[in-house]
Amino acid sequence: MRGNITLNTPNIGDGAFTGCKNLTGVKLDSPAGEALEFDIGARAFENCGSIAYGFTVDFGDEIIRTIGKNAFTGSRIKKIAINDSFALDALRLGGTSFKGVTVTLADGYDGSLYAEENGAIYTADKSKLLLMNTNISGLFEVPASVTEIGSYAFANSQLTTVTFADASKLTKIG
Repeated sequence: MRGNITLNTPNIGDGAFTGCKNLTGVKLDSPAGEALEFDIGARAFENCGSIAYGFTVDFGDEIIRTIGKNAFTGSRIKKIAINDSFALDALRLGGTSFKGVTVTLADGYDGSLYAEENGAIYTADKSKLLLMNTNISGLFEVPASVTEIGSYAFANSQLTTVTFADASKLTKIG
């Protein structure tokens, strides 16, 4: 039996759905229509879904405060779209939370917290590089505007070379 679930509890514990091959999707949804602040535990959806049916995640308008290490590793999710409902701390584990998953900005996103360019997710002013998508390979040049590279920003990336733009303002890595 395959199926989707809707969760309206703000804490999804470590390993809560690990290995649920028949789970094809999850939707986070507050029962009262007001956004809840969700914490997603480490390995919460690790190895979920199947090749035949995939796995989808709908974050809706809920606020995602934290996402634990390897939360979606090995799941059949191909893409996660983020918006302002994702707290910056939720992205701090970057590649370790989203290993094998492409993270993009949601359609119609206005860019008030995040910016996306060349497979990387930054703060809106592009002063902090939050994560590099794991499907990007080859050469990547860190823009001059970046003053900080977040922890795990390049985790599990396929990059072979990282360079820094002339006049780089970088002061902190990890």
